[in-house]
Amino acid sequence: MIYDSPLWFEDIDKVLQKIPEISALAGKSVLITGAAGLICSAVTDLFIRYNETHPVPIHILAAGRSRERMENRFGVFCDKPYFDYVQYDASKNNNDIYPSADYIIHGAGNSDPNAIIREPVETMLSNFVGILNLLQYAKDNGTKRVLYISSSEVYGRKQGSEPYREDEYGYI
Repeated sequence: MIYDSPLWFEDIDKVLQKIPEISALAGKSVLITGAAGLICSAVTDLFIRYNETHPVPIHILAAGRSRERMENRFGVFCDKPYFDYVQYDASKNNNDIYPSADYIIHGAGNSDPNAIIREPVETMLSNFVGILNLLQYAKDNGTKRVLYISSSEVYGRKQGSEPYREDEYGYI
């Protein structure tokens, strides 16, 4: 398990030192969709480590399709009072998210290249439906901010290896 690695905690501690702004989330709730996925599991780990080293925790609403996968990824931290599992599927309209979140980090979505090739329409629909439903939820519940994390598949192909800038669109 990743939590058996002192190196993992050292790396997270270094990141926490670089972003003191995270303390603004203390006492707030953050819904993280795709919490057990590649990017958002690291974000969730960052919040967990913050909570384990600070007196006022960030309430983590870890959203995903599988409670079992969430428990396998986050282990004993799933039982902490600051951690709640939220059943969530970005491709569905009927996600009942409770409690309400002060902030949302939306990282749920299919990023498997083979699935994208096999089911391009379904993949895009889940992206559209997922963000649309979360924006409506945010509006209805007074959520302060929504951060949408997208993959390079959204932008298309790019020449070179430099990161995308916001004014670049690539081509498909």
